[in-house]
Amino acid sequence: MRQAQVLIVEDHRLVRHVIARSLRHSGFHIIEAETAARACELFEGVAVDAAVVDVSLPGDMNGLQLGKWLRGRRAAMPLVFISGLSEWEVTDRVPTDPRTRFLHKPFGARMIVDLVVGLLSAERQAI
Repeated sequence: MRQAQVLIVEDHRLVRHVIARSLRHSGFHIIEAETAARACELFEGVAVDAAVVDVSLPGDMNGLQLGKWLRGRRAAMPLVFISGLSEWEVTDRVPTDPRTRFLHKPFGARMIVDLVVGLLSAERQAI
């Protein structure tokens, strides 16, 4: 069985690096993008199993729009939205379904790993 691939879309390099390192140490293969446009390019070329997406991304597409785009291509893909915005500014716009989670920054490495592992485990059990 291949390693699960997780797409991380975060414009802050250090935050992206910490998330990527945490997930790599937990056995995931990581694909990194700093913008939604780059994430879309990368997504078309690989089999992505889950995505961690910052809500506030630079460019023409924010993280919520990217999430909608990703789900349009793979409806059951687990998504973790992350944001440093206050929860009341974001949570009413984040999709609420069993395959989506919202994580407020700052968060610990264990928290992001546990969310991704949990979402992917739930998806595999549903198959």
